[in-house]
Amino acid sequence: MSGYLLFFDIKDLTVSLDGKVLKMQSPNIKTRTFPLIYIDQIVVYGNPKIYCNVWKALGDNGIPALILPSRGKGRPVWITPGLSTSVMIRKSQNIASENPETRDSIIRLLLQHKLEKQLELIKNFSEWSEIEKNNNHDKDTVSLLNKSLSKDQLEEYIFKASESIKNNIAELTKSSGRDKLMGYEGASANVWFSLLKQILSPEWNFSGRNRRPPKDPINALLSLSYTMAMTEVYKSVYERGMDPCIGFLHADLPGRDSFVLDILEPLRPGADLFCLNFAMKYIKPSNFSNSKNEGCRLDSTGRKIYFPNWSSWRLSWPYSFADTNLSNINDLDVEQEDSDEDFLEKENQLENNPFLNQNPKSLRICCLQIIKQVTKCFKNNN
Repeated sequence: MSGYLLFFDIKDLTVSLDGKVLKMQSPNIKTRTFPLIYIDQIVVYGNPKIYCNVWKALGDNGIPALILPSRGKGRPVWITPGLSTSVMIRKSQNIASENPETRDSIIRLLLQHKLEKQLELIKNFSEWSEIEKNNNHDKDTVSLLNKSLSKDQLEEYIFKASESIKNNIAELTKSSGRDKLMGYEGASANVWFSLLKQILSPEWNFSGRNRRPPKDPINALLSLSYTMAMTEVYKSVYERGMDPCIGFLHADLPGRDSFVLDILEPLRPGADLFCLNFAMKYIKPSNFSNSKNEGCRLDSTGRKIYFPNWSSWRLSWPYSFADTNLSNINDLDVEQEDSDEDFLEKENQLENNPFLNQNPKSLRICCLQIIKQVTKCFKNNN
């Protein structure tokens, strides 16, 4: 199911629990309530007062919380429910991670998904250029693409980037080893961000990918959107009983949730598309604050625009990763202590609830589709 995303970004906010309902109070707003059953995730910005029993209720109901830093160089923190009791799938995951053939097949799967979505994403630029030329931007937006580029220049940049990524996709099938395969991902990422540098309007001040802290509005949107997407990945990984730290594409390192980052990779083009679409339609550089120490960040007005748009976007993700719907996700072909029918029972309890989005292309469904394909590799290579 896909419920609501609640964003706590109100000064002097207090969040308490009243039975099975969250109560939000502040001197500056009318008291609001929201049933836990309709909440999919929580995002916290600033320093609201949240009672301990609220955190327990979120954990008991499988609702993850993302705490965003109020300073530019801080790292986000995820508070998630505990792992499911599916020990066998974590054993299979651990064994598969030590098998070079299985590891390579999973890396190829994840990277092929990502690079193919990047190619789809690049196709948008020609259409966007025509749309922007025919539209007069109002005071609330600025041009996304560089107006000084001719149509031929834009098409040349798009063609060269597309060909480079196509070549990298072809090389994936002929190569093996994490380092070599990751090299093609890195090369494609460089192509993608170099293309953005070439074609985005100078008003966005984009000179390439940077982070911690981001130095320009586009990078600020990218970092925030990847973080938001990771919240959905965490939820899916924990529900499936996978070990968040045992990765395939990303090597195991202390303090790094490598498997979560693995599942995030194919989702990045969808987050990129959101950021570019959002910048083109809803926001402008003046909606960001900049400082040397904290970098570039959405201001309070920008956040009020961003989060409702992200909440809608995640419920209708632009890219699907399988030809199956949620009803077929129980075909994992991996022995588990908890049956997938039990896992899906909660999904079906609110099937007819009008408040919940059942779109088979929601971000959460995409996460589950990717995890399903990864776990199939466990058995196929054992």
